[in-house]
Amino acid sequence: MDSKLQTYIKYLKYESEINTLYSLDSFQIKILNELIYAEEKGIQLCVSDIMAFKHIASPATIHSGIKKLLAKELINFRTVSDTRIKYVELTALGLERFKNLSKAAPKS
Repeated sequence: MDSKLQTYIKYLKYESEINTLYSLDSFQIKILNELIYAEEKGIQLCVSDIMAFKHIASPATIHSGIKKLLAKELINFRTVSDTRIKYVELTALGLERFKNLSKAAPKS
């Protein structure tokens, strides 16, 4: 088997272990991924932005995922002067998950 493929398979196994450690389902993983992508671009996402991601799931499923991620302390809400808007941010624990994943990422 090709060594790059073996490296990738090893990463996938590690990713699965990390996601199990945090008790994450596929919808929660997709929400976290969107948050880290936005953070990389310097974009702040509010709840309504995330709810609009139809490629993740229905708004009800996304809402459930957000509630579970809040309970797991992987994300939190930040309010601004307009209290109707809640920005969703990764917590230190949420960022730690990505740091753990990066340890196993194939080197470029």
